[in-house]
Amino acid sequence: MRASKIFVAAASRFPELFVNVEVQCLSSPKPAPKLQMDELTTLDGIAVRMLPANDKRLPDIQDALKSMDEKFEIFRNLKDSYEDDNFRPRVQAELILLEHLYVHEYQFVDGDKYIGCSKPACYCCYLYICAHPGGFVKPPSHNKNYTNWSPPEIDPVGSVDPAKHRRDMLNSMCKEIREDVLKQIQEQRPQRDAHHDSTTGITISNWPG
Repeated sequence: MRASKIFVAAASRFPELFVNVEVQCLSSPKPAPKLQMDELTTLDGIAVRMLPANDKRLPDIQDALKSMDEKFEIFRNLKDSYEDDNFRPRVQAELILLEHLYVHEYQFVDGDKYIGCSKPACYCCYLYICAHPGGFVKPPSHNKNYTNWSPPEIDPVGSVDPAKHRRDMLNSMCKEIREDVLKQIQEQRPQRDAHHDSTTGITISNWPG
């Protein structure tokens, strides 16, 4: 409802942008397959994969993870997600829109590459947008993590190589995630400080004039 009001308010303030305007719906991608646990899916195994080979921090990280697991049941929560029959990876709407606009080379008004959304971005969406080569405006974020987060599919059009683009994006994100996770483990805390995710990032009241 709030998004609709903002849309109407924008039309009254910038009528030239709404000449012959057309609202289109983008379809959601097919759900990605659910990942399966294997013999390497252990806290020790995860720590090994997060650090460079022969990293001297490994024993301390593994000990810290064990201590956190005793307090917060990290591995049980991870295992429950893998074994939940209702668990499905999900792509957030703003990323579907972002990639559609990027690969089809849409032009933004005054070059303002802002992707509007009804709420602040989650932790992974924020990292994705920050890492994106399209130079989109960094959104506000509530810093919440969702275990069913999934990257968007890329349309095989234009000059963008979908496989390389997806790989580069995930590699960039993993670097930031790895640094954050290692810091949290060393500080022995469960997650980033989070804010409510139900507030809209854009409101009519904070527009000038």
